[in-house]
Amino acid sequence: MTRMANSSSDIFSDVPSDVSFNSSSERGAVEILNSLYSALAELDLRPEEVILVSGHEKALRAVEPPKLPTPHRLGVPYGCALPAATGIRAANPRLSVIAIGSDGDMYGAGGNHFLQTIRRNPNVTHIVFHTVLCGEEDTPRSWRTGGAMNPLTVALCCGASFVARGSAGEPEFTQLLMKRAMIHQGYALLDILVPDVLDVPGADKERWLADNTYKLEDNIDGERLIDHVEAMNLAFEAKPYPLGVLYDCRNLPTLEEGLAPWQKDDRPLSQREAPLDAVWEYMKNL
Repeated sequence: MTRMANSSSDIFSDVPSDVSFNSSSERGAVEILNSLYSALAELDLRPEEVILVSGHEKALRAVEPPKLPTPHRLGVPYGCALPAATGIRAANPRLSVIAIGSDGDMYGAGGNHFLQTIRRNPNVTHIVFHTVLCGEEDTPRSWRTGGAMNPLTVALCCGASFVARGSAGEPEFTQLLMKRAMIHQGYALLDILVPDVLDVPGADKERWLADNTYKLEDNIDGERLIDHVEAMNLAFEAKPYPLGVLYDCRNLPTLEEGLAPWQKDDRPLSQREAPLDAVWEYMKNL
């Protein structure tokens, strides 16, 4: 395929090496961004065809790194990335919409939106930086906040059509998972483990990831469809945590398919003529 002058292969490149970070988890977020940009380039997506939505400051630093041209991006209040992403997708199904942020943003403050987005099944890719403390308390943080909370089992119980787990320590493998998530029709959750070693002196995040995760490499191409029970069993596994596609259901209707504006016209709402007469009649009857 011949690329145009401003194609994603020219725009989506690695984050510069001289960018400074406040924590190892923030560096992990940028490692994830590098994988994301590579996945976007391989899918031949142009910057104007992609929008990144986030409610987290560190994720926003990642989606707007210095010296890099980037796709559309939208910063929203903490915890509100998913409803914003759903609205964007409903208004313009031609956009590839990616909600990206931390576990506190997506599972904590945005926990109710997390559940409702799964129920609606919009064509949105949901990428979460899931911070892990490497040391004695080597459990993902959201699993320990207010009691045990496993986002993968929650997503499966709520009917998510695509559930996967990646790792900041496996950038090429995580890149493949991102591509799988972005081509999936419907809501797609990709939970990515990002070790934070600053609070545990002497901890080694690469060693922790190697010792506590394993890859489900037999299903990267998606040909083996894992059933719901098997997916739930995999989601409950811990130490080692499975990395890969846990569940991929391809026959659920998406939010956009049920919206009246898209039944006969696939143009974005911004490209249509406003029905002023109909609006005026509606306002008169209020």
